[in-house]
Amino acid sequence: MSSTDIAARYNAVPYPRFIFYQTHPNRLATVGYLLGMDVADITQCRVLELGCASGANLLPMAAQLPQSEFVGIDLAAVQIAEGQRMIEALGLENVRLLEMNLLDFPEEMGQFDYIIAHGLFSWVPLEVQQAILALCKRHLAPHGIAYISYNTYPGWHVTDSIRDLMRFHTRNIDDPIAKTDAALEVVQWAQTVLSDEHNHAFGALLDVFQHQLADQLHRIQSRDASSLLHDELSDFNQPYYFYEFMQMATAHGLQYLAESHFAAVMPSDLSPETIVELNHLAGRDLIRREQYMDYLRNRRFRQTLLVHDDVTLQRSISPEKLRRLFITTKAEPLYGSDPHRLPTHFTTPRGLKFDVENAATAAALVALHASAPIALSVGELLAAVRNVLGLETIPLDAVNVLLVDLLHLFSIHEEFITLRVWRPTLPVEPPSPAQVWSVARLFAEGDDFTVNLWHERIGLTPLAKRLLPYLDGQHDHAALIEVMRGWLEGGQLSIEEPHPSDERIVYLLSKEIDKVLEWLMANALLLPAE
Repeated sequence: MSSTDIAARYNAVPYPRFIFYQTHPNRLATVGYLLGMDVADITQCRVLELGCASGANLLPMAAQLPQSEFVGIDLAAVQIAEGQRMIEALGLENVRLLEMNLLDFPEEMGQFDYIIAHGLFSWVPLEVQQAILALCKRHLAPHGIAYISYNTYPGWHVTDSIRDLMRFHTRNIDDPIAKTDAALEVVQWAQTVLSDEHNHAFGALLDVFQHQLADQLHRIQSRDASSLLHDELSDFNQPYYFYEFMQMATAHGLQYLAESHFAAVMPSDLSPETIVELNHLAGRDLIRREQYMDYLRNRRFRQTLLVHDDVTLQRSISPEKLRRLFITTKAEPLYGSDPHRLPTHFTTPRGLKFDVENAATAAALVALHASAPIALSVGELLAAVRNVLGLETIPLDAVNVLLVDLLHLFSIHEEFITLRVWRPTLPVEPPSPAQVWSVARLFAEGDDFTVNLWHERIGLTPLAKRLLPYLDGQHDHAALIEVMRGWLEGGQLSIEEPHPSDERIVYLLSKEIDKVLEWLMANALLLPAE
């Protein structure tokens, strides 16, 4: 398939609007800083995204960081045109989207501090893969960081069989919509067969993979049709073992930094005995070590960060580095029968549970939960810990233990602790008139989700989606009530109470508005008062 054919497919069926928070310069710079790099200030940097589609991932970054420069390139003219419309609607002046083949990327574009290639590498032929790595080498600033995602073995072996089934079943279908419909139909058939306990046609060997197959079949069924067409049904979909990818990167003068999901490189989910054996097998070879972990975890996808091979890295991370970072958590304290007793049990939105023993660490998690989604510096966090514990000072050794604990939690899962080099300014209470940032309002026009100020994809409640266009900083509480009264009178909104008085209607609508504003603030969608 030529580049013209690829462009034609994406023009016919554009890639859906996706936001990838793990590609944000904030994430990349944080990992680089922790590993000893002199990273570029993300508020004054240059960012390049290869295969940017409509720019849905790039434009929120540009809106957040107006003093930085952003460039995105893509083959599909339709998607670039859509991105240009969004740029004009947002009034952005620091971002360019170019219809361009990356093989033709001009040298005069200069160097970039951060290069992003998400969902591209495995889906192009080998010569383009080599060109991506060569471009990163040529155009990455001396202390720059490149992000490249790709499918990996051994985990992709299971998905390969499903992909082959879909491609075999749809091999004679040209229409892209009919092709994806037929692919989903055969996936449904396969899932039905697998779930039939009386069907022994697959033999004993398949039983070993049945759970993995069922999981992948469910994942594929939940995919957007256009992403299924461009990913699983693509003519190109080449997974690599991690060591194979790194052999290619090394040949281009690039070295491994880490994964964008930093916890993914840590053996925190392995037993101490397994870690000892892993160290014995891999020795000091980091690539070999991570390849063994990929086998143990059956890993199917990586989001690898690369830097120039002459950059000196520090693999041993000092907890003192946290003093220059901002900290958040998605963990919620689980209080026992006594709500005044400091909790030691915590849970996350994904249902992950963990315990802490150190009182200062527990107090820090309580304080971070209370401040969320606002990130705290270490100084701010220590002040909050003193307040929770009722202390005037915290001994230095206790501070050191706290920093070690926070770094440890960060290395286990990002929902436990997230570290960042930068934070947006967020309100501590909903302002009036309330204003949702312009990118979120624009993205919500055509979807049931949007992007927040932490570059996270946020699903919208029906009422929040309807109110978003009016949360522009021009409608105060009274004006929002009048908007909702109009919906009531037009039959677009209902109140469950029978025959409420006018005063009662105003009260109920006001309460609903308050709930929406609190929800928007908790999800980092509101701007602070000007």
